Amino acid sequence: AFLPYNFHLKFVVGLVYSLSFIYVVTTKGFFSSTPPLILARQVMFFYIVHAVLAFAVEHFIRKQGALAMALDEESEKVDELLLNILPASIASRLKAGEENIFDKADNVTIIFADLVGFTEMAAKMSPAKVVKILNDIFSRFDLSAEMYGVEKIKTMGDNYFAASGIPEPCDDHAERIANLALEFS
Repeated sequence: AFLPYNFHLKFVVGLVYSLSFIYVVTTKGFFSSTPPLILARQVMFFYIVHAVLAFAVEHFIRKQGALAMALDEESEKVDELLLNILPASIASRLKAGEENIFDKADNVTIIFADLVGFTEMAAKMSPAKVVKILNDIFSRFDLSAEMYGVEKIKTMGDNYFAASGIPEPCDDHAERIANLALEFS
């Protein structure tokens, strides 16, 4: 398990090849001016150099593959984070290299929802319970916003901020927000 499988295979094939070569050379009288022992040492030396180089190359290739996979995984995580905090159209523009993204929007309606009385109620609960309740409520808000084509902008504590008409313009932005507000109540 210490060496990669492909290296083991290369090692065995190379060793068999080298031993076969030495056998043929020494028994058939090739290179008769070179003593067989010296010839065998030279072949074995070159074989060992070849084996070490094969191992180094394979190790380098595997390392590069592992780094590429890790880079792909991290890139996916960055993409997920971008989509958690930005609309998809803006995230794709950022990934494409666009800087200082701004667009003019003529017709936009926003909603700012506050969970009235939640702060006082939360003071009597454990932090874990507060986070769970907010997560449940805002997850439902997110589903409703998505259903009406409204873009969630931000949650802050027990407040929810969303907008319609951005980043994609629409003529029914006010109606979408009104429907969302009715869902919230």
